[in-house]
Amino acid sequence: MILILLTVAFLGIFLASGILLIRCAEAFDVFRNPRAVQCPLVGREATVSIAPFTSAVTTAMGSPRLPIRDCSLWHENKSCRGECRGQLLPQR
Repeated sequence: MILILLTVAFLGIFLASGILLIRCAEAFDVFRNPRAVQCPLVGREATVSIAPFTSAVTTAMGSPRLPIRDCSLWHENKSCRGECRGQLLPQR
């Protein structure tokens, strides 16, 4: 009986881990390339790169955190607070 319960628990954990890994891989694929966004401060298009691993893991866990690594307008606008992050989330 204990062996059956342990087997079921192991399979459940294995299945949940697999689903999480697939969600991570899909999110990583979305976030790995720079994205074009409309800068709310400057009003022009900007190219933004975000940290793909952190973004993928936090998105797969259900609470996306999108750390911006680079922006094509940072040299012009030092007061940027990353207000364009909402545009970086994948559309469902």
